[in-house]
Amino acid sequence: MPEPALRFLTLGTDLTDEEQSLLENVHETLDKLTQRRKGHLSISSGLDAVLREVILYRVVMMAGGTIVNWNTGNVLCSFPSARALFETFAFLWDYDRAINEARKAGTLVWVVVSK
Repeated sequence: MPEPALRFLTLGTDLTDEEQSLLENVHETLDKLTQRRKGHLSISSGLDAVLREVILYRVVMMAGGTIVNWNTGNVLCSFPSARALFETFAFLWDYDRAINEARKAGTLVWVVVSK
Protein backbone atom coordinates (compact mmCIF):
# COMPACT_ATOMS: atom_id res chain seq x y z
CA MET A 1 0.00 0.00 0.00
CA PRO A 2 1.52 3.37 -0.98
CA GLU A 3 2.13 5.89 1.75
CA PRO A 4 0.02 9.05 1.74
CA ALA A 5 1.71 12.11 0.28
CA LEU A 6 3.19 14.42 2.86
CA ARG A 7 2.02 18.00 2.35
CA PHE A 8 1.99 21.15 4.45
CA LEU A 9 -1.68 22.06 4.65
CA THR A 10 -1.07 25.63 5.78
CA LEU A 11 1.95 27.63 6.81
CA GLY A 12 0.02 30.29 8.70
CA THR A 13 0.83 32.98 6.14
CA ASP A 14 -0.02 33.84 2.57
CA LEU A 15 2.66 32.69 0.15
CA THR A 16 3.81 34.49 -2.95
CA ASP A 17 3.60 32.60 -6.24
CA GLU A 18 7.35 31.99 -6.07
CA GLU A 19 7.12 30.63 -2.51
CA GLN A 20 4.16 28.44 -3.46
CA SER A 21 6.14 27.05 -6.39
CA LEU A 22 9.11 26.35 -4.12
CA LEU A 23 6.87 24.59 -1.59
CA GLU A 24 5.37 22.43 -4.34
CA ASN A 25 8.90 21.54 -5.44
CA VAL A 26 9.66 20.46 -1.85
CA HIS A 27 6.51 18.30 -1.82
CA GLU A 28 7.39 16.67 -5.16
CA THR A 29 10.96 16.00 -4.05
CA LEU A 30 9.74 14.42 -0.82
CA ASP A 31 7.38 12.20 -2.82
CA LYS A 32 10.30 11.06 -5.02
CA LEU A 33 12.49 10.34 -2.00
CA THR A 34 9.68 8.38 -0.36
CA GLN A 35 9.28 6.23 -3.49
CA ARG A 36 13.05 5.60 -3.79
CA ARG A 37 13.26 3.82 -0.45
CA LYS A 38 13.78 0.09 -0.64
CA GLY A 39 11.76 -2.37 1.40
CA HIS A 40 14.79 -4.57 2.02
CA LEU A 41 18.48 -4.90 1.16
CA SER A 42 20.40 -8.08 0.54
CA ILE A 43 23.44 -8.82 2.67
CA SER A 44 25.67 -8.36 -0.37
CA SER A 45 24.38 -4.81 -0.99
CA GLY A 46 27.39 -3.31 0.72
CA LEU A 47 27.93 -0.67 3.34
CA ASP A 48 27.40 2.24 0.95
CA ALA A 49 23.93 0.96 0.00
CA VAL A 50 23.01 0.51 3.66
CA LEU A 51 24.23 4.03 4.53
CA ARG A 52 22.29 5.46 1.57
CA GLU A 53 19.07 3.77 2.71
CA VAL A 54 19.53 4.80 6.34
CA ILE A 55 19.96 8.43 5.33
CA LEU A 56 17.07 8.25 2.87
CA TYR A 57 14.74 6.82 5.52
CA ARG A 58 15.94 9.44 8.03
CA VAL A 59 15.29 12.34 5.65
CA VAL A 60 11.79 11.10 4.81
CA MET A 61 10.92 10.36 8.45
CA MET A 62 12.21 13.71 9.76
CA ALA A 63 10.42 15.64 7.00
CA GLY A 64 7.28 13.60 7.65
CA GLY A 65 7.47 14.26 11.38
CA THR A 66 7.86 17.96 10.76
CA ILE A 67 4.90 18.09 8.37
CA VAL A 68 2.54 15.91 10.41
CA ASN A 69 3.25 17.79 13.65
CA TRP A 70 2.87 21.16 11.92
CA ASN A 71 -0.40 20.16 10.24
CA THR A 72 -1.90 18.92 13.50
CA GLY A 73 -1.05 22.16 15.28
CA ASN A 74 1.77 20.65 17.32
CA VAL A 75 4.21 23.36 16.31
CA LEU A 76 6.55 22.79 19.26
CA CYS A 77 7.17 19.16 18.23
CA SER A 78 7.65 20.10 14.58
CA PHE A 79 10.81 22.05 15.43
CA PRO A 80 12.93 19.12 16.73
CA SER A 81 12.04 17.13 13.60
CA ALA A 82 12.99 20.08 11.41
CA ARG A 83 16.23 20.51 13.34
CA ALA A 84 17.09 16.82 12.90
CA LEU A 85 16.41 17.18 9.18
CA PHE A 86 18.78 20.15 8.92
CA GLU A 87 21.41 18.29 10.96
CA THR A 88 21.16 15.42 8.47
CA PHE A 89 21.69 17.86 5.59
CA ALA A 90 24.70 19.31 7.43
CA PHE A 91 26.14 15.81 7.82
CA LEU A 92 25.64 15.11 4.11
CA TRP A 93 27.27 18.43 3.14
CA ASP A 94 30.26 17.77 5.40
CA TYR A 95 30.58 14.15 4.22
CA ASP A 96 30.53 15.26 0.58
CA ARG A 97 33.11 17.96 1.29
CA ALA A 98 35.43 15.53 3.09
CA ILE A 99 35.16 12.89 0.35
CA ASN A 100 35.87 15.44 -2.38
CA GLU A 101 38.89 16.82 -0.49
CA ALA A 102 40.26 13.30 0.00
CA ARG A 103 39.79 12.56 -3.72
CA LYS A 104 41.60 15.74 -4.74
CA ALA A 105 44.43 15.03 -2.29
CA GLY A 106 44.67 11.43 -3.47
CA THR A 107 44.27 10.11 0.07
CA LEU A 108 40.94 8.38 -0.47
CA VAL A 109 41.50 4.67 0.02
CA TRP A 110 38.95 2.22 -1.34
CA VAL A 111 38.65 -1.01 0.59
CA VAL A 112 37.47 -4.00 -1.40
CA VAL A 113 36.07 -6.84 0.63
CA SER A 114 36.22 -10.18 -1.15
CA LYS A 115 33.48 -12.74 -0.65
